[in-house]
Amino acid sequence: MSIRQSLHTCGAVALAAVAALLGVPGAEAEPTAYAALANSRQIAIVGLETGRVVRHPVPVRPHGIAVSRDGRTAFVPDLTSDSGLVVVDTASGREVSRIQLGAPAHHLAVSPDGRRVFATLTAAGSLAIVDPATREVRVVTVGGAPDSAVVMPDGRSVLVSDTTAETIAVVDAEAGRVVARIRVGTGPGHGTVSDDGRWAYFTATKQDTVSLVDLEGRRREVAVPAGPDPHGVAVGGARGRLFVSNRGGDDITVVDLGKRQVIGRVVTGPGPEHLAAAAGGRWIVVGVPPAGALLVIDADQLQVIRRIDVGGDPHQLVVVDDPR
Repeated sequence: MSIRQSLHTCGAVALAAVAALLGVPGAEAEPTAYAALANSRQIAIVGLETGRVVRHPVPVRPHGIAVSRDGRTAFVPDLTSDSGLVVVDTASGREVSRIQLGAPAHHLAVSPDGRRVFATLTAAGSLAIVDPATREVRVVTVGGAPDSAVVMPDGRSVLVSDTTAETIAVVDAEAGRVVARIRVGTGPGHGTVSDDGRWAYFTATKQDTVSLVDLEGRRREVAVPAGPDPHGVAVGGARGRLFVSNRGGDDITVVDLGKRQVIGRVVTGPGPEHLAAAAGGRWIVVGVPPAGALLVIDADQLQVIRRIDVGGDPHQLVVVDDPR
């Protein structure tokens, strides 16, 4: 190794060590979860390997959260008032800007290219499409009580659930209009999509099922039994598994997507809510608000491998595998 290479390596190690000591999120490039802590008016930034937790106060009561792909910027709305969408620098916790949405926002999602943020305005029956760079906001009426928004892998459309109906709305993100509705079961809540964009998976909260939806045919293929009040969903594991948290119970239902049947359950304690895949799908992270904790689950072994206390009630959470 040359002197220059040696100095470069030593410098990089030293900088990483200093960053870790200062608690800089993503300093070790570990998979990192970002969670909205509603009651304490904070966001938590959680290293999923080290268990390190950094909390930043925010000037809103957040239920939803979205994060840029590099983990440097968080978008945080207010669930109970029209306080706007707060843009937060995740390293410092500083409010960078605030974008008015015209109504309280529930859940958020970010387009794959990071150019748009989508916010469900439940009380207004609408979806807000936000350009963070220009601060432009377009509001699309979807009707009912929009709950969650799921962006398709190509970023061209968004799936929006309506808890008062039996359908999800397909919104053209460029045109800003509803182009289709797909029946998925009573009280659709949270959802996710397959990497290839062919399938969507949405909970039917009033039927205690999860629906497997063919997006090309725009129809529900099958409804698989879950537990009481199914809430969050995530796909993970080498074998292709769907994880469904049962907020009215104390566990997560595991579905084999090839067989389309339940193959197991993971006990979490009462009230598990939001889910996210991590470490390339090897882990599933679940927020358990009554316990004030995140649990990290091995998606293949179906075992809890880590519990991380976050000091508040985690709701929507997002994972960035390699924050920079």
